[in-house]
Amino acid sequence: MPRRIPAFGLCSEQNPRFKPRNEDAAGAGWLRNRGGVTFRLAAVADGVSGLARGDEASRLAVRGLVEQLQAATFRGAEELAAQADALFARINAPIRDLSDSGSGTTLTAAVLFGRELVVLHVGDSVCYYLGRAAADSPCARKLTSEHTLVAAATSAGASDDDVAALHQHALDRCLGDPEVKPQVIVNPPDVDLTRGRLLLVTDGVSDVWGVSDLLLASGRERDLEKLCTALCTGALARPNARGKPNKDNITAVALELGASLNGMPPHGKFRYAGSAADWKTESGAPARIGAWRRWGIVVSLAILMAWAGFSWWFYATSVVYPQMMVPAPPRPNDVPPVSVSFPSGAKPPPPKLPDTGPAEFEMTLEEADKNPTGLAKRANNKLREEGYPDWEVSGEQIAADNGREPTKIQAGTKLWIKPQRKAGL
Repeated sequence: MPRRIPAFGLCSEQNPRFKPRNEDAAGAGWLRNRGGVTFRLAAVADGVSGLARGDEASRLAVRGLVEQLQAATFRGAEELAAQADALFARINAPIRDLSDSGSGTTLTAAVLFGRELVVLHVGDSVCYYLGRAAADSPCARKLTSEHTLVAAATSAGASDDDVAALHQHALDRCLGDPEVKPQVIVNPPDVDLTRGRLLLVTDGVSDVWGVSDLLLASGRERDLEKLCTALCTGALARPNARGKPNKDNITAVALELGASLNGMPPHGKFRYAGSAADWKTESGAPARIGAWRRWGIVVSLAILMAWAGFSWWFYATSVVYPQMMVPAPPRPNDVPPVSVSFPSGAKPPPPKLPDTGPAEFEMTLEEADKNPTGLAKRANNKLREEGYPDWEVSGEQIAADNGREPTKIQAGTKLWIKPQRKAGL
């Protein structure tokens, strides 16, 4: 069963006491080129102090390296090494266009293909191997050479006084020069790529920490992210080899060796730090910014869909549904009129009389009613006023219902009136 994909760590910090901005850049992670070859990359760049726009130069170096490697079609370490000069020339072109007065940056990168390693380097940043020697004893090696005037003078055999008169970090080769010839190291000898770590740092770290210090720190800390953070934090507080305060920005990138790439995510993962972590650039956003942007779109769409559903539910329950529950008022035109026709000369049948007549009622006998027909006449007038023209009462009926004739009853007495249907109806 293959081991897990190796972890990597990176850290880049501005030196707040002496630097107005961070001119270092770094990147590390997994990439895939146009030919489908998967590899791991660790890179650091340090903008040249004293030249214009060093932060942009270092950013363009790291991001340009990533873009050029992804666009290439190399299949292994030897093919990449053969393309190194052309690759650095393409990275160098936009850096030279940054400023008329000139701009520059270092660039040190380690490209790992399983058990093959290619180191690409220009400037004074450093790539270390921290691991174990053949006798299984701790081993630390500096894989790159410093492209400085001091190193060139020392190699040429200059006197100590001549070397001391030179600026410690004056470069004799960097990106931004008219022509750039990178140092290319393929599968360095005495380096066991099956175990150990690669550590890439800018001079803000290498000036402060010795090789033995780096090996000791690597042995104490297994987490690469914490290792890089500890090296950068400690470099801010430590003096350099000459006993002077560290005035440079500090950047470190660590990459674990000896692990298989099996199981790598389809799109890989790559992280940036320092000036290269600024996503508001023409080079495009880092992978983590892209992921946040995609999640932001998904969450925004989900919120919009939820709001649309709630709005429709609110409208349906408060407007549509109540209107559906209210019965519609009857319309007079809903029922067509019924037309009835009769044969010529025939009379329509009389309307059907109601089954019941007017209710029985009381009437108070008045003095003028004391005759056989007076009370009956007044009762019949009342029936017609109440809408019962087909009903009537008579004096004899009133007398029979009340036991005696009205003429013999004292005025003011209440009498019971019972109407009857007229004869013949």
